[in-house]
Amino acid sequence: MQWRKSMAHKPLFHELIAAHKDLAEELKTVDVAADLTLLLHHAGMSREDLASNLGWSTDRLSQVLSGNENITLQTIAAVAGSLGHTFDVVFRKKDAPSILSFSDEVRTKLAELGITETDAAAAVDWSRTQAPTT
Repeated sequence: MQWRKSMAHKPLFHELIAAHKDLAEELKTVDVAADLTLLLHHAGMSREDLASNLGWSTDRLSQVLSGNENITLQTIAAVAGSLGHTFDVVFRKKDAPSILSFSDEVRTKLAELGITETDAAAAVDWSRTQAPTT
């Protein structure tokens, strides 16, 4: 695919991540917070209702969903559980390919764009393996 060929010459965020030691971990926190926010949206529940279900203040929930807080596994489990979900943690070597699963919504969007799941996973894996350029 054309987009795949053009990606070969772009360092993406690797230079930024290499320059900031803790940025990769911070991005993971933001990613988890974004996923929890998406679960909340898809559940059709308000932040107030979720906070009430958790026994938290809305300020506490906003901190968790902002991605600016170090989220514990217990916090992730509590929020996901209140939204009717669970989660898995997958460990892999840094250079090992990702194991991605796509929601029906993402599969539909990929199909609309003419991108196979294999190509999408390859693009993610490629971006993770690029060495920063100096």
